[in-house]
Amino acid sequence: MVSYSGFTYDTDTVGHVFRTENGGAAWMDMSGNPKLNAAIPNVPVNNILQDTGLCGTYYAATDIGVFYSADYAQRWQPLNDGLPRVVVMSLAVHQGARILRAGTYGRSVWDLSVPNIGVPSGITFLPTTVDFGGVMIGQTSAAQQIVLTNTCSAALNIKQILLVPVDASGLRAFPFTTTCGQKLAAGQSCKINVAFAPGRVGSYQADLIVYDNGLGSPRVVSLTGIGSK
Repeated sequence: MVSYSGFTYDTDTVGHVFRTENGGAAWMDMSGNPKLNAAIPNVPVNNILQDTGLCGTYYAATDIGVFYSADYAQRWQPLNDGLPRVVVMSLAVHQGARILRAGTYGRSVWDLSVPNIGVPSGITFLPTTVDFGGVMIGQTSAAQQIVLTNTCSAALNIKQILLVPVDASGLRAFPFTTTCGQKLAAGQSCKINVAFAPGRVGSYQADLIVYDNGLGSPRVVSLTGIGSK
């Protein structure tokens, strides 16, 4: 996530907050939807900050105060907590005290209490390791269940679930099915069922990886097993 501190003019609709998911090859405008009155106005955004203590929450320092989003920068609202509508140049969060510190231009530094925005971070992906032990060649083990849970206040966008084996034979050795679609609603869980079906004698190792738009992505479960006669 990056911010842009310039202005746009006339019919130019380029925003001020952008996000990339491919190392900068493409950028998405994350400034919000002005038709829903949920966007950062056409003013410079001098700093963008992700609150690692609150799921999906971002703060934006602008020329007219601080804006916040509690849904992964989909919608923005002004943070009205006594802070004057002045130029804010920098932001920092003290997680222990839950204080947002805003450095302004000409009005000193302001401390804002931010205890009730969003929901405490709670995206879990468990277990983090699965060891199938020894399984005979040509047989398939009982499936082991991996659970992805979203206790955030916003839906989690699931972009990709893939298996990365140590060698090519490992790709077929850990078949999996999933109930996870492209979006996991707030407060919901989905499951990934993984089995072990060795095709040769020896050790197998692979990583099951989930890519999403939440804090902590990508999420990885290490899979191991031994093929035996």
